[in-house]
Amino acid sequence: MNTTNTNESMLSRLVSRLFVPQGATFITQLIIDLNAGVFVLMAITNLSIYSFQPDTLVHWGGNIRPLTLSGEWWRLVTCVFVHGGIMHLFSNMVAFVFVGLILEPILGRGRFALAYLVTGIGASITSLLWHSNTVSVGASGAIFGLYGVVLALLFGNILPRGLNKIFLCSAGAYIAYNLIKSATVGIDTAAHIGGLVSGCVVGFLFFQQAAKRNINGC
Repeated sequence: MNTTNTNESMLSRLVSRLFVPQGATFITQLIIDLNAGVFVLMAITNLSIYSFQPDTLVHWGGNIRPLTLSGEWWRLVTCVFVHGGIMHLFSNMVAFVFVGLILEPILGRGRFALAYLVTGIGASITSLLWHSNTVSVGASGAIFGLYGVVLALLFGNILPRGLNKIFLCSAGAYIAYNLIKSATVGIDTAAHIGGLVSGCVVGFLFFQQAAKRNINGC
């Protein structure tokens, strides 16, 4: 057996599973690819991976009140896919992968994608209302939103029993850690809170839909 060809085949399958959207986690992988793709383009054009200047973040779609309120409403969405540096991207994607790989198969592609976008926009709007001239970027508001969905579903007993404790501990740890970390300069606490609250609302609406389906199905 050719060891080189075997290793190349294994590597190819691994890369495919990690970066090619497929199966029950299609949206999770697609969102990771979008975030990574935007970051790569930013890194290439700015010859940096560690941090980007505020004007660069604005150029790539960062959310900032004067521009967003002047008609550039698309920034409420684009800012969710822009990151300030490699560590910012890495920490957000690690947290996103954990919740996405478990939550997307439960919600389904449509609801999961909707939850990510709605909570991301909710986080962006909250940041916009709170900050007068700060550039807000990053997926953490939407990730907080997904954990808010998790909390709502936990209280509604929608999630499989075996996952309840795991999700509750991970959601609590992630939320507590980031809210404490928000005391650090440069962390958008308003976006985190906005994402979390909007996520709880979205999760409650999903719970209500599930309850109605169960009643109608009886």
